[in-house]
Amino acid sequence: MENFVIYTKSYAPDVEVTKRFKESVDKHNIENIPLYISVPKSDINLFKNQLGTEGYTLIADEDIYQLTTNLDGWRTQQIVKTHFNTLKITKNYLCPDADNFFINDFKKSDFMATDDVIYTIITDAPLEKKIINETLKKKSYYSTCFYRTVVAIRKILDNESLSKLYLWGPPPYPWNCQVWDEIQDMLRSNNMNMEQFFIHLESTTGALPREAVLYGEYLIKYRSIDLYPTESWFLADGSPFANEKIYNFYNEGGEFGKTSIDPVFIKKYYLGLGLQDGRTTREKGLDWNGRKSKEIMEELSKLSHIKYEKHINYHV
Repeated sequence: MENFVIYTKSYAPDVEVTKRFKESVDKHNIENIPLYISVPKSDINLFKNQLGTEGYTLIADEDIYQLTTNLDGWRTQQIVKTHFNTLKITKNYLCPDADNFFINDFKKSDFMATDDVIYTIITDAPLEKKIINETLKKKSYYSTCFYRTVVAIRKILDNESLSKLYLWGPPPYPWNCQVWDEIQDMLRSNNMNMEQFFIHLESTTGALPREAVLYGEYLIKYRSIDLYPTESWFLADGSPFANEKIYNFYNEGGEFGKTSIDPVFIKKYYLGLGLQDGRTTREKGLDWNGRKSKEIMEELSKLSHIKYEKHINYHV
């Protein structure tokens, strides 16, 4: 069994961004960490043709989890991702979205706090996210639907005494298989699988199911593994590149805002990006994310001399 691998799930409409993701792994995976990609059985041949067959292992979603309900793609992809543990391939895995991509070389030690324990993304509300909500969305940061899910999960886990609300993302998510084993056992003991739990959560609380919240809130209560906190290694969901309006807010926000989106700054302080340019965004008729992805990748390609600032090196 491996100690750490990278795994993402995709499907036919996202084959192009998945190809980009795999190419970024091929380029920056300097320790040859095993890469796994799963897709529906019906998409296997398409992905073999587009991505080739070398440098990764392609798995059918149905070999990880057999869906029994008609939940939509956003919900079902969460369910498949959270059952990668059932394959007994690894003890820990990094789970990026298919539209994520690496921009710097990475090692296992970037994601593993110790030889055996993976980091946990757990942060207090970042200042910039509070500002974006107050200025562009005209509402309190803590009123967002993400935190509605946090509160609902805490009530289910009987952990409401914990007063601080944490952010458990964005992707890629660092996950430990033992934690998912325990969560799945907990659901089975209540005569539920993950699909049934998602339906129950949404129908009884109105909160959207979010796999990262379930993992994080379970871990912070039961401490199945040691908790080593970290922010995300990627500028991804909710970043300055989330949409054109937010990007312009940063771009017109003086030195602070412009630095946040400067390619040199990004290359120095992040291992990757997620500009949300997959099918979900395209179906909304939004093409800005795709155009911005190509633009920033071209800019970053000229910055090979800029190295990732692995902060611990300053004090060794």
